[in-house]
Amino acid sequence: MIHPFTEKMLAKKFRIIAHRGASADAPENTKAAIKLAWQQNTDALEIDVHKTLDNKLAVIHDEDTLRTTGIKKVIKKHTLEELQLLDAGSWKGMKWKNEHIPSIEEVLQTVPPDKDICIEIKGGPECLPLLKQALQKSSLNRAQITLMDFDLQVVIQAKKMFPKIEVLWLYEFIPPLTKENQQIIFKEIIERAVRAQVDGINIEENPFIDGQLIEDAHNCGLLFYTWTVNDPERAQFLINAKINGITTDKPRWLKEHLHLK
Repeated sequence: MIHPFTEKMLAKKFRIIAHRGASADAPENTKAAIKLAWQQNTDALEIDVHKTLDNKLAVIHDEDTLRTTGIKKVIKKHTLEELQLLDAGSWKGMKWKNEHIPSIEEVLQTVPPDKDICIEIKGGPECLPLLKQALQKSSLNRAQITLMDFDLQVVIQAKKMFPKIEVLWLYEFIPPLTKENQQIIFKEIIERAVRAQVDGINIEENPFIDGQLIEDAHNCGLLFYTWTVNDPERAQFLINAKINGITTDKPRWLKEHLHLK
């Protein structure tokens, strides 16, 4: 028997989610990648946020800017204005020169009425009040928003602060799963997520995800997502297994190969 809460949630349309925007084709977590993701007809956008020195939310994956700008500035030690002076696009190609690190507000403004956004909280619980302010000022409705974090305690706090917004627990396998340990670990993940009363899990893609595991999560009242999938054959297998969403670096390419509108 499916958990009553999940009957409504499982009715949601399956989503292809653009990983940091259309990150295979444009510099990740920039407005260029985000604009391109919408042009590629992604169902949802995934971004990462960190808190800056002046209590803003910068859209960037790493704790510092070195990988994507060539200059190392720790996000929490600099203002948003300082961070936005950096070139966050040239590393991907000169056509992206002078793309800047966006604020959460800039990104929220891009979300079309019929699309969704998934926000990964990278900067800890101190991001939550800032996120609440930004979401309240935006025109998005609650059904368009998903929040997620690897830290289960932050996920629990987020669900309490945003009771009517979908909140997921992210899980990465360190060390990797094996044939011997995967059943025990999956069972523990589902049990912990249920105890935490979150809406679902978003776990690292691995060959042990199958229809039975997804069904087990659904039967416990949990939505099930995975990241990052760029292989059409694997994606089709997961869709057939009733997964709720797949995060990909190549939203248009994957949708075309899957014959999805």
